[in-house]
Amino acid sequence: MDLPMSWTSVLSAILLGALLLLPPQLQAQGWVITGTVADALGSPIPQADLDLFNDLAPSVEILVSGDTAGPDGTFSMTILEAVPAGTFSLQVDPPPGFLSTTLSLALSGNMDVGVINLGSGWIISGIVHDTNGNPLTPIDIDMRGTNSGWLDLTGDFTNAAGIFELTSPALVDEYRIVFSMETPTPTVFPLQLDDVFLFGDTDLGIIVLNTAFTVTGSIIDDTGAPLSGIDMNAIDAQGIPADLFNDDSDVNGNFSVLFPAGTWNAGLRSVDPNATQEWIPHSYPTMVVDGPLDLGTVQMFPGYHFIGEVQDSIGNWVEGADLDAEHSATGIPITVNNDTTDINGRFDVLLPIGSLLLEIDPPLLGPVLQTVIVPLGVVAGAPVDLGIIVLPDGVLLSGRCIDSTGVPVGLVDVELFDSATGILYPTIHENGAADGTFSFAIDPGVYDLMIIPPAATGVAPTLLAGIRVLTSTDLGDLVMDPGIQLSGTVTAAGVAQPDVLIEVSDAASGIIPAWGTLITDPLGYYNVSLIPGTYNVNFTAPLAGGYDDHVLTNLSLVNDLILDIDFANQAPVGVASLLCNPAGSAIELTWINTEPDYDTITVLREGLILGQIAGTENQFLDLSPLVGIPALYEIMATRNGLNSPSSPCSVTAPIVFVRCDASPDGLVSIADAVAILNHMFTQGSLSCLDAADCNDSGEINIADPVAVLQFLFITGTPPPIPYPTADVDPTPDSLGCS
Repeated sequence: MDLPMSWTSVLSAILLGALLLLPPQLQAQGWVITGTVADALGSPIPQADLDLFNDLAPSVEILVSGDTAGPDGTFSMTILEAVPAGTFSLQVDPPPGFLSTTLSLALSGNMDVGVINLGSGWIISGIVHDTNGNPLTPIDIDMRGTNSGWLDLTGDFTNAAGIFELTSPALVDEYRIVFSMETPTPTVFPLQLDDVFLFGDTDLGIIVLNTAFTVTGSIIDDTGAPLSGIDMNAIDAQGIPADLFNDDSDVNGNFSVLFPAGTWNAGLRSVDPNATQEWIPHSYPTMVVDGPLDLGTVQMFPGYHFIGEVQDSIGNWVEGADLDAEHSATGIPITVNNDTTDINGRFDVLLPIGSLLLEIDPPLLGPVLQTVIVPLGVVAGAPVDLGIIVLPDGVLLSGRCIDSTGVPVGLVDVELFDSATGILYPTIHENGAADGTFSFAIDPGVYDLMIIPPAATGVAPTLLAGIRVLTSTDLGDLVMDPGIQLSGTVTAAGVAQPDVLIEVSDAASGIIPAWGTLITDPLGYYNVSLIPGTYNVNFTAPLAGGYDDHVLTNLSLVNDLILDIDFANQAPVGVASLLCNPAGSAIELTWINTEPDYDTITVLREGLILGQIAGTENQFLDLSPLVGIPALYEIMATRNGLNSPSSPCSVTAPIVFVRCDASPDGLVSIADAVAILNHMFTQGSLSCLDAADCNDSGEINIADPVAVLQFLFITGTPPPIPYPTADVDPTPDSLGCS
């Protein structure tokens, strides 16, 4: 008798029937794809990786098992997820040495694809690091042959260790190889290797990619509308351009450009040949790229063409003349494109609307010609022809500024005066370069040359009078004496005093050097560079204030000095009863404050500031004195920016040491015993024989290293004083320290 079916059995039968009635395109789960991966000769390729993609969703890999070819090259891949029947792509990625391929499969069930023959290629390998030696991944490697174009590569990404082992087609050629980090926020700059000749397997070794950061900003036109298609370019300090990528502004005027870390001179320019309006290039100040950098919003202005021709005095075309421009009122420079004349002396420059000065400088080589400056009023319109511009003849005055040790003094300010009249000659580009050289063209004549160095150079100005420059003259190396800076602020009862006349004269002769007369700026500030010496300094008080002039006589200037003057105040009296005495390894200074309201006390040793302490202090401890030689100490009191005369004293600091520290390193260790033994038996040098006299016997013998070892490993009995801190030797003997 048949038993009735349970509800569970009925439900199972219904589900089975439903599955059998499903369309075949929903039955893909469990299908098996088989085949063999082999080389061109039919030999198996083991360890080939196989990936399956549905052409309807080509970016999503289908979940499978058995996706690696075995030792005999065979594979049996099972689809593990439900996908509809249709067209699929089977991607085969072999191990290095073979080229990948992709097969198109029409799947509706199990399939044997047969033998997949892969071509062989060359293995190009290496490792990619950053500048600190850390491996980089993922780094994408692309190759382009001179004759073969861009190549399809296999394994063209680095792994976690920064290693790559890609396969390229076996085509002998010269290649461009590009390494780049394909991530949304790359941290290294792409590297491009050009003219790499490949003719087989090649190990490129270690590839180093420089650290990089993203530089962003935006560009608008003169009306505030965004400017697109503006190109970013940059050069480093050596003038080498950066090979920037994706460096144009977008439709919203924004740019985001990857820059190598470093210091760059960057600029913007319009490069669209079909544009109806040209724009004046923009140059950024020197920028240091050491992190993400936002350059903000830049406004670029319409430009209009000025053309012309440059000749010398006899009508020859001047090739290579340089053109620069600036705004007349402000002196702000304008970036000029195409800024040199061609072989026929012609130029074509783009300039903005406004009152400008166009400067035409002669080329560095060839006849000596002088610079010409042309004032311009630029308005919108068609190109303006300036006609022929003549550069007059001249003679060259040149030289090089160096300090007393021969080091170049760069960026000096050079001024030229007519010797007969004292009138300033209107030279252009006369200032010195970074290497100390200067050179400029002038009319023949007799001149006085004044050279003023930057304050930071530490050298003083100099004046060369009566220089005959009748032909081109090279003054050679001009040695500039060491200098000091005298600077400060002039006030009256706390109010800044502009236009105060300051005259600095030599205390012995009373002569005021050419640079010794100056006036304070609107904030009352002054700064003058001088040769070290003794000077009288006169500050002429403004008549309207009713103050007396402030005069300092016999001011000894041996170091830079900040001297603030208040016409309402007088300089303080110096300290009294200054004593300098040894205190162990230090020097102790004590004194009496003559006046109770000093602001600060400055302590100097051999003309150099040791420290600045409160005006109420009356002692100072020099913990690192000049050992074994006499030293001059000075105490100077300051009140309201005025310095007192200095109070001097001299003392010689004694030599100190730590007993048994023969090395010396401040510690007593086995190294000290070794140092003493080396001295005794191999003529090793000792800087302090007193320290090596470990038992304080007055001589160096075998007992001294033994005493060190006994102290360290047996008895632990401390050495005789001075120990454990440095001090003078309490026992007179013939030993000493160098």
